[in-house]
Amino acid sequence: MGEARELGERWFATVKTGDGAAVLAFVAHDIDFLAAGAPLSGSEQVAGFVGGYKAAFPDMDFVLRGWVEEGDTAVAEGSFTGTHTGPLQSPMGEVPPTGRSIDLPFTTVFQARDGKLTAHRAYWDNVGFMAQLGLMPGPGE
Repeated sequence: MGEARELGERWFATVKTGDGAAVLAFVAHDIDFLAAGAPLSGSEQVAGFVGGYKAAFPDMDFVLRGWVEEGDTAVAEGSFTGTHTGPLQSPMGEVPPTGRSIDLPFTTVFQARDGKLTAHRAYWDNVGFMAQLGLMPGPGE
């Protein structure tokens, strides 16, 4: 197992705890971070992102289905699950808790160097995410 996968697995385990300070220990200060089209600047913003998702989905989990590795890069595929019981911060403002459960497929690309994650680029279907939260109609509704 390569460094990017090791740190990627550590990422998922740490995000589930919501411990932003722990994330700072293994994320590069100038990390290239993208989550569903929203880039963040620097490790402090990443730590805040982690805390925000923990607040919105306190029971969150990651169901990992597979990894692909090549050099300093690892790609994880899985689902993000949880129940939306806390406020969710979004680029459009705060989303109040809906009480709905989600099971959202995702892919995340990690890159690592010298014991730090240098890139995290996560991709998921935001329309599907919003539909699962009941914020917009889903396909065929």
